[in-house]
Amino acid sequence: MLIRRSLSAAAVLLAISAAPAAAAFTPGAAGAGDPFYPQGGNGGYDVRTYSIKLASEPQNEQLDGDVTITARATQDLSRFNLDLRDLKVESVRVNGAAASFTRKGQELMITPASGLRKGREFTTRVIYGGHVNYVNDPDHSKDGWIPTDDGAFVVNEPQGAPTWFPANDTPKDFATFDFAITVPKGRTALANGRLVSKTDTGDTTTWRWKESSPMVPYLTTATNGIFELRIGTVNGLPEYNAVDPETRRFGQKNPEPELAWSRLNSTQGPALQLFSELYGPYPYDSVGAIVDWAPNVFYSLESQTKPNYWHVASVGTIVHEIAH
Repeated sequence: MLIRRSLSAAAVLLAISAAPAAAAFTPGAAGAGDPFYPQGGNGGYDVRTYSIKLASEPQNEQLDGDVTITARATQDLSRFNLDLRDLKVESVRVNGAAASFTRKGQELMITPASGLRKGREFTTRVIYGGHVNYVNDPDHSKDGWIPTDDGAFVVNEPQGAPTWFPANDTPKDFATFDFAITVPKGRTALANGRLVSKTDTGDTTTWRWKESSPMVPYLTTATNGIFELRIGTVNGLPEYNAVDPETRRFGQKNPEPELAWSRLNSTQGPALQLFSELYGPYPYDSVGAIVDWAPNVFYSLESQTKPNYWHVASVGTIVHEIAH
């Protein structure tokens, strides 16, 4: 009897040691480790794609958003964060199921109905909206969704992306992006990548763009307003250039859109050719530029595939932004 009991106990111990350990689900980090922006970015997952649907009402600076994020868990997650500022969250769903959420500063803390296994993909859908506000940086520059007379100048370096969509706002996390931006009829909405479609629906127009080359959130744009959009080709690539008819050189009183067109047309192609010879092939499947009249911004930015210029840019500035 004693021998049998000993063998039985040993068998039980062997079975326990051979059994897989239960997952220890833990929260993802609330930051990506940047000492200057400790709340920027999050841990526990890697974003693969963002599908961003926006509806903008420039007259009252209202923005409604419906964003679906596909990500892969890099740990067994009990909870994870996204970065989102000010805008009111109406609902969050993870893998189709309602998830609970809380807010603290720019942190949107999401607890799914069940834990997320390491290595598996999951989707998060966030529906939100409200009055959209830009960020005032320590150097007094503005970034994010910056209102203009006819829409918004949307540039995000270093922390503006969460003013208009939930994101893992860190330069460590690259993803592809799809955009569907609805604006009042007669306005143009510009985002990264190629134009997929333009759909008029009564009083509004929806512009769909696709950026198939991975990028980080600060490089996104959704600048919108009254623009002339010209679509052509440069160096074999589709070229999307948009110029505000009210744009001018800083300090000038009269609009100078033709000067903007002249500088883009004479500079963009040669600059692309030069940098391709120096550094290798241009890495994206489209090229372009956005020249707005945004006199309260005071800087231009290298948004991926479509740099944003806040006024008629100099040749040197155009070359600088393409170099990025």
